[in-house]
Amino acid sequence: MPEESRKSYPMLSQKSWWLLRIKFKQTIPRKVNSLYLKTVLGMEEVSATKNVLPYLKDIGLIDEEGNTQDFANKWRNDSEYPTSCEELKKKIYPTDLLDAIPDPSSQKKQTEEWFKSRCGVGEAAAKKMTLFYMMLCKAKVEDEERFSKPSEKPKETKPIKPKDMKGKETVVKDKAEKGESRDEGIPIIQLPAIHLNVQIHLTSDASTNQIDQLFASMAKHLKEFFPKKS
Repeated sequence: MPEESRKSYPMLSQKSWWLLRIKFKQTIPRKVNSLYLKTVLGMEEVSATKNVLPYLKDIGLIDEEGNTQDFANKWRNDSEYPTSCEELKKKIYPTDLLDAIPDPSSQKKQTEEWFKSRCGVGEAAAKKMTLFYMMLCKAKVEDEERFSKPSEKPKETKPIKPKDMKGKETVVKDKAEKGESRDEGIPIIQLPAIHLNVQIHLTSDASTNQIDQLFASMAKHLKEFFPKKS
C-alpha cells in the first residue's frame, strides 16, 4: 500500500526514464550511481544525484546503496512492462488519485491541481509529477522509439558572402542576356538605363551658321554626361 501521508511523488523525466530502460535492456548494471547516470544520460553528476537517483530508489529500481533490484529485470522486459507500470502506480499513488483520475491524459489540469493540493508544491513540480503519472498510466512500450533512434541534425546552409555574390551576379546576368536559364534564388542586379529627350525649337529665319553653332554646343555639353569608355 502507498504511503497516504507522503508529500512528494516521482518527477523523473520521460527522457531519463526511457534512456535508462534502453540501457538496462542491453545490460543490467550491478550498481547505479551518479557517475553511471552521467555516462548514460549525458548529465552532470550533481544533477543526477538530485534529479534522478532519489526517484530510482523511490520506484524500486535500486536500493539505498544503489544496488539494482529484481524489479529492474521485469521493468526492462517489453512483455512485462505494462504490468510493472501497474505495480508502480499501486505502490506509489493513493487510491483517491487512482480512482478519481485513472486517465490523467484527459484530465491533465485536474491532475496537476491534485498534486499541488496534496504536496503543497508549485506549478513546475506539479507538472513534472503529472507527466510521470501519465507515463505510468499510459504504459506504452512504443513511446521508447522516440529515444532509441539518434536524431539527425539539420544540414547547415552556408550563407552567400557579398564577395561571392558579385561573381554570381555577373554569371547570371550573362546567362540572362544569352537567353539561358538562371539559378533560382540568385538576384540579378541591373544598372538603370538613362534616356534623354532633347527638343530643339528653331525660328524660321535662323541661319545655317547659327544652327551649326547650336548643335556644336549641345555635343560639347552632352559629352560631360557620357564620357568615352577607356
